[in-house]
Amino acid sequence: MARRSKCKVCHARGAEVGKDGRCCGCRMALWATQRGMMYGSLMGRLYQAGVDPETLDVPDLPPVRDMRKHWR
Repeated sequence: MARRSKCKVCHARGAEVGKDGRCCGCRMALWATQRGMMYGSLMGRLYQAGVDPETLDVPDLPPVRDMRKHWR
């Protein structure tokens, strides 16, 4: 994962942000939603399996779209 200044979704500063523009928490939350699970259930399963979510590569997540309104 590349180190960038902040997540494009939750705007957490200093987080490990992946190539899709999300931090680990946002990436896992979207992945859980796409699989029809709750975030806590997914994280519990990962914990039981001994998988580190920071190193997990999540397939097929769309990049973050910039939906901000620019008042210029």
